[in-house]
Amino acid sequence: MAAGDVLAPARPEALIPFELQRRASQANLVRSFKLDEGLRLASLTLGPDGRLCATGVTDDSTCLQVIEPDGRVSLRKTEPREGNFFQAATLSRDGQRIYLAERRENRLTALDATTGDELWSAQHVARRATLCPAQENPDGSVYFTGTGFGSLWSAQGEFLWEHDQGDSCTRANAFRDGTAYQGGTLGLVAVREGKTVWKLPRPGDAVYETVDPTEDGAIATLCTPDVKRSRGAVQSIDDRGNIRWTREFPDFVTRPVLADDGTIVVVDAVGVVHALAPEDGSPRWTRNLAFVTASDLLREPVEHGYPVDPARDNQGNLYIGWDDKLHCLSPDGRPQGTIQLDAELARIQDPLLAPDGTLYLHSYPNQVLAIDTRGVLAFRSAARLDEGAAIRVSPSGVRIGGVQLPVRTPR
Repeated sequence: MAAGDVLAPARPEALIPFELQRRASQANLVRSFKLDEGLRLASLTLGPDGRLCATGVTDDSTCLQVIEPDGRVSLRKTEPREGNFFQAATLSRDGQRIYLAERRENRLTALDATTGDELWSAQHVARRATLCPAQENPDGSVYFTGTGFGSLWSAQGEFLWEHDQGDSCTRANAFRDGTAYQGGTLGLVAVREGKTVWKLPRPGDAVYETVDPTEDGAIATLCTPDVKRSRGAVQSIDDRGNIRWTREFPDFVTRPVLADDGTIVVVDAVGVVHALAPEDGSPRWTRNLAFVTASDLLREPVEHGYPVDPARDNQGNLYIGWDDKLHCLSPDGRPQGTIQLDAELARIQDPLLAPDGTLYLHSYPNQVLAIDTRGVLAFRSAARLDEGAAIRVSPSGVRIGGVQLPVRTPR
């Protein structure tokens, strides 16, 4: 399917048997729901049980909502906006608690996920910071972080330790197996029990943008700001802070996604997907999203925005948002289909992918779409659509070739 085609072919109905159309029209392929009227979404996270946590603000209040997989809001908590802002929220591993990051005094509050009652509250009094979604660890401890600081709290809300990096990026904060990683303009540090165990200095003008812990170290991305074009790099680091290898790119790159075999996948600013070998960073395969099929070679070049971080399902398929399109690639980089989002929807935000293949996208200010990616792509495959028959999703329906399917909304 062509990455840029949005019009149905001349005779698409002839390619789709009536019975297949009927079954697809009754399926739950796309669901759409809106959050509270007037709510401007600040954060959307996906829990291990498929529920969503949304935070945001209205003109006079800040709000937390827990959304069930069918779109129903099962919990709503609001406070006056003056003096506070619910910046992010995450569900615990067992789904029984919500960890709410509040701007007020950089506070972390644990709530009962059913009633919304406060269980405990932890306060990090520091300079004003942008807060990240908290992370619950297998032992029940909670890592709470933001720009410039990281802290660890027990399952009961007792303070364990904290570390002040001074200037770290929100996306370059991570925690695994007792080690916290903080990166930014001052370099990258690894911290255990509040003490630095190793530190990598900032390489030249580069800034550590993201860090993802692995079993034996971490994978980091760097960005070197430039007036004309920002350059990027991927770096593999062992558990002692030694750099195994660095692979540089002429453009900014996204946060990596790691395959089961260790393959590292990033997307650069011009839409090229790079799969790197974990041993030395050498290329395993590449795919240019601007030229997915032969017909793309005949099209005029298009000015694109930056791609968003790729998402990976439990079968290894990759989903990559770029402008108003969502590309699906197989684990070895073969195109599986492209979903075109209608112009009514905002540019794709970072997608949230549930284990069952449901992909959640939110558009500003308060629209959420849930797409059954496996169902949509399977329908296209079964219908034997040619590459010109695009899948197009709008708030009111989904069109696959010449077939208009309904979008379900919660009752």
